[in-house]
Amino acid sequence: MKHFIVCGNYEQFRVFSEKKYRELTKSDYPIQRTDFIFANVENIRGHRNPIGWFYGTWRDREDIDEIITHLRISHSNQNVVLERLHRELRENSKMC
Repeated sequence: MKHFIVCGNYEQFRVFSEKKYRELTKSDYPIQRTDFIFANVENIRGHRNPIGWFYGTWRDREDIDEIITHLRISHSNQNVVLERLHRELRENSKMC
């Protein structure tokens, strides 16, 4: 199963995925390093109910609105966390 990591840059992805890999293998969760994906709009598209994490400076990404939108579309039911993030991003963009 793929695990998407939305973060500000590839270095953050590398650090977080290694940390998460160690945590999950200690708990006997069946995971491989290749299961972690540096999330972007293209590789989220087509996945149903993707799982993963937000980490680091993810809010600073130029494509964050598109990523959140694709994650929301990809979920078969309402995801309250994604809805809250979407609302916060919209409110913050109005302030600028």
